Amino acid sequence: MNRRSTVNRLPCDTPGVSQALHYVAARSATLHYRYTNTQREPVELWLALPPELPTQREIRWSWQPALSHITTDHLGLNRIAYLRLDPGETLVGTVQARLYQVVYNRSGSPSAATLDPAERAVYLRSSPQVVLSDDVAAEAQRIVGDAQTPLEQAYRLHRHLARHYRYQWPPAARGSEAMRRERRGDCGQYSLLYAAWCRSLGIPCRVLYGSFAYGHLQAHAWNEVFIEGIGWLPVDTSRYQSGAPLPWLAELELIMQGVQNFGSLPADRLAFSIEPDIVLEPPYRNREAPTTAFRMSVGGRDLAWGFESINGAAPYLQPLYPRFEPSARPSGHDLLGVWRFSSGWRYYTFWLLLWLGFGIGLLGTIVQWFGVQIPDLIRSAGWLTGNLAFIRLTGLRLWKLLLVLLCAVEIVIYLWQVFS
Repeated sequence: MNRRSTVNRLPCDTPGVSQALHYVAARSATLHYRYTNTQREPVELWLALPPELPTQREIRWSWQPALSHITTDHLGLNRIAYLRLDPGETLVGTVQARLYQVVYNRSGSPSAATLDPAERAVYLRSSPQVVLSDDVAAEAQRIVGDAQTPLEQAYRLHRHLARHYRYQWPPAARGSEAMRRERRGDCGQYSLLYAAWCRSLGIPCRVLYGSFAYGHLQAHAWNEVFIEGIGWLPVDTSRYQSGAPLPWLAELELIMQGVQNFGSLPADRLAFSIEPDIVLEPPYRNREAPTTAFRMSVGGRDLAWGFESINGAAPYLQPLYPRFEPSARPSGHDLLGVWRFSSGWRYYTFWLLLWLGFGIGLLGTIVQWFGVQIPDLIRSAGWLTGNLAFIRLTGLRLWKLLLVLLCAVEIVIYLWQVFS
């Protein structure tokens, strides 16, 4: 059923050899997807089918209605299904995959990983949203400084983004040039600029669009860079940023999230598609967009989402791109659909700790206002537990760090008073 392309071939570990890049089977993930045509006219959909990658394998899917028109995109990266839904009709799908944790060991033995010239050209190209220019190359060179190897250069570019750029959703515009100009954006913006920097230095880099493999609508984008003798190193430039322009806070974020080795990544996501600016088949012909259409600057041009394309290409597939009739008035879930994952026990455990901790902290604070005395240790420990779980689930922010420090100080003072 699922054809593997040469571009996405899986790594072959040599028995008994500790390689630099190692994939550890972690868990299975099940994605439940639904898209309902809520318009009065038919809607056309181009749906990306999750590819086989080193981090996600044994992919199986089931769709109703059955997918019959499936093609491979112009770059040979994605399998894309085309279908047409009548008013009120619903597309329902289930995707199952085996997820792998990526472990990068700097002292491991090199592998035979290499890219042929055609593959390398794909991941070094310039596109509407990943723009290469002399200015981009000069900027990237300034960032990497005296780093000589592609691995060290990729590492310094990653650290620079985490330390000096800020997260903002929604972004003002989409594309690497917009991110360079604004110096803030969402995960997609981080990934596009990182790809532009890497490619300008001759380092193959790709952008993956998908979702965290837990919860509801946890959309995400990240990168992989190809290093000869190692393979595709995962790089998540936005997941571990601090939300504040403080380099030391970004470093603390990396430690708190457990990402201490560049190139390592937990098995916590599923990629829907590879790369932005994917040309669609059958050809995407623009429609006249209503005044209520959702618009955004994409690759330097104003785009009406679901009515227009970028020269026949979808901005990205997460997991689909629609085409509406001019009379349509799409909103919300009409643009991407709805998905959720059957989450594992760890995800629910962190949410339980979050609500339980915040509940104890809030209750303890409220009852004290009414003169009911409870130990400060219980109240502070509740706030601390809830906030640490919140940080683990959603990332670090300055206000969260301040709350952690406040609770920790209160606990230390309480223990000092008890034992002194």
